[in-house]
Amino acid sequence: MTIVSNSENSSVNVNDVSNSAATSTLETLFETLIALLNEERDALIHHDGARLESLSEQKLEVCNHISDALEASPTLGKKIAQAAAAQTAAEPELDPNHVLLAQLATQARDYNLVNGKILHRSQQSVREILGIMSGQSIDGLYGQSGQQDAKAFANSGAFIQA
Repeated sequence: MTIVSNSENSSVNVNDVSNSAATSTLETLFETLIALLNEERDALIHHDGARLESLSEQKLEVCNHISDALEASPTLGKKIAQAAAAQTAAEPELDPNHVLLAQLATQARDYNLVNGKILHRSQQSVREILGIMSGQSIDGLYGQSGQQDAKAFANSGAFIQA
């Protein structure tokens, strides 16, 4: 649908206006998600469970809004995906707004991966500490001589006494 303005003799495509609004909305949502992911990283580093819980709820809400916006404008989603795929090719016919959205989506993905690695390492450390405190075997634990620790080996059930 095209609207023609008599005052300026110019035409405006309603779909372009709609895509422009959706693009602006998605840009704001991705920037919000990136800010939340930065806060989440800080909360993970400082072991702030209450803050992590709150951020998790906020991230879910923002991600749902992103999903809704992309479902409402499937062609925009395809254009963003094309821009993401072509970023290395630097195609001049790409809409700069689509390229920006692709970059923001990539940045959000990368931040989320970093947070996942921090969380995984934190969980790994907790498991190791619990293993040490409970006296259970920790695979790969070696003593000063380079041999597997006898106590850990005995606790693993692999050591059989006669």
